[in-house]
Formats: sequence, structure tokens, C-alpha cells
Amino acid sequence: MRIYVFVASKGASFGFSSHERGEHLPLEHGPWLPFKSIDVTRRSERNTGEIAGMHRFGVDVAEMIEGIDREGYFVLH
Repeated sequence: MRIYVFVASKGASFGFSSHERGEHLPLEHGPWLPFKSIDVTRRSERNTGEIAGMHRFGVDVAEMIEGIDREGYFVLH
């Protein structure tokens, strides 16, 4: 699953979205600036559930994917 990472111009928040332009990210933290894209896998698709580089954001990958599935985005403050 390709995830697009954005940085909020207001504060130190990261937004994660499956949409390349981040159109589902909440406006109150925006505008959102593109940062990078990453590929993640769900734990059920891979034994370890570990995603290279995700620890830098302090993100629980399963929680992030669940948020994206539910809301269309995940925000880390």
C-alpha cells in the first residue's frame, strides 16, 4: 500500500494519506506540504509488521492504516 506523507504548515504535524494530493487531510492543520511517499504492508500480509523508517515518525503502523481505512487519512501531532 502506497502512503503519501505530508507536513502541516501550521505546527509539527504529519499527515498520512493514500491519496497522492492529500485531499482528505483535515483543513484546520493545512495547508499540507508533500514530504515523501512510503510503501507499507498490513501485519496480516507480512509476519513482522515492521515498516522500514516508520519509527522516525513514532507511528504505530497498524493504527495508521486503520485510520486511513476509516477516515481516509491519519494525523500524527
